[in-house]
Amino acid sequence: MIGLAIIEYDLPYSFVEYRIIREAFQYANSNIEFWSRNIAAVDCLKIYKKEKLKLGKMLDEVSDKILSFYAFPPPHTGGGLLLDVSTRWNSTHLMLSRAIMYKEALRHLAKIDTKMTNLISGSSYPTANLYFNQVWKIETWLKAQEYSYDDVICEMVKGMKEKFDKYWEDYSDILAIVAVFDPRLKFTYIEYCFNTLDVSTSKVRVDHLRKKLKKLFDVYKKNPTKTAGNSKSNSMEQNILPGYGGFYAFISKTVGANGKSALDKYLDKPVLDMMAFKSLDVLKYWKDNANRFQELSSMACDILSIPITTVASESSFSIGSRVLSKYRSSLLPSTVQALICARNWLRGFEEIVDPFEEGKEGEGEGE
Repeated sequence: MIGLAIIEYDLPYSFVEYRIIREAFQYANSNIEFWSRNIAAVDCLKIYKKEKLKLGKMLDEVSDKILSFYAFPPPHTGGGLLLDVSTRWNSTHLMLSRAIMYKEALRHLAKIDTKMTNLISGSSYPTANLYFNQVWKIETWLKAQEYSYDDVICEMVKGMKEKFDKYWEDYSDILAIVAVFDPRLKFTYIEYCFNTLDVSTSKVRVDHLRKKLKKLFDVYKKNPTKTAGNSKSNSMEQNILPGYGGFYAFISKTVGANGKSALDKYLDKPVLDMMAFKSLDVLKYWKDNANRFQELSSMACDILSIPITTVASESSFSIGSRVLSKYRSSLLPSTVQALICARNWLRGFEEIVDPFEEGKEGEGEGE
């Protein structure tokens, strides 16, 4: 329990050696045997390992937990708009005077659909099939605004386009392939998007993704997982109507004998109607069709679970300043990881409250 308290409330290991704490424990139990900070550290690591094992067993149901993290220092550059600073008397004037220069850009920004922003910066991960559409929409918008009548917008788009080309000019192959695993999209949607951007390179880009997809599928065919086999048989028993088991086995054998792979069978089927399946749960679709597509279903579930944003994991580093402070700066990286990850698994991500929404709630209460 002490280990859980240390993780939960970001307490130092020396907490167990505080005089008042020891007196309180001794008051509650006069025969207590006190433990040192080293023992407390070992207890915390045991909790971390135990929770990691538990999490590993339920990964197929979890999409908003972190297993570990890797420090990647991003470039920190500034410029453009300024923010208000409550402790400086002239900061509001500076903020507004700079914002006036970008008033047209801000007006256009207000018209942009905020869905892609919420999707990429949210703390709950969506399935990865949404990545391609959002990146394509961003590139399409940049191309449309590249020759705007407003010089300020043109200048801003130029800088944004440079950043976009630096990181996203070559779409992530694996995250572009994920769109193919949405039965409402498949390669038809990929071809449409690439055609709208550049007809001359569309075919080459689509063929490149087809080769990548085929290569990855071959790996899954050679290394079928035991878990996939077990889940397949369990799912078959649950989903087949009573009395139709023999018929299903006959159909599966007949379909499999035509020489087509599961990937070919999936791609040959027409796309699902977008309006009829507007709220389709793509992960559930592949789990329900595991018997039909076999290794392809395992491959689809693995790829769809790839997080498209690092925001949720980065939010965990706000805890880091409490775990690793100037009074507690000699912890090993493995110890810091154990404390942060265990705390996340026990409590989940902290909700990020929109300050504007919070202000509105306060105003409502005042009324």
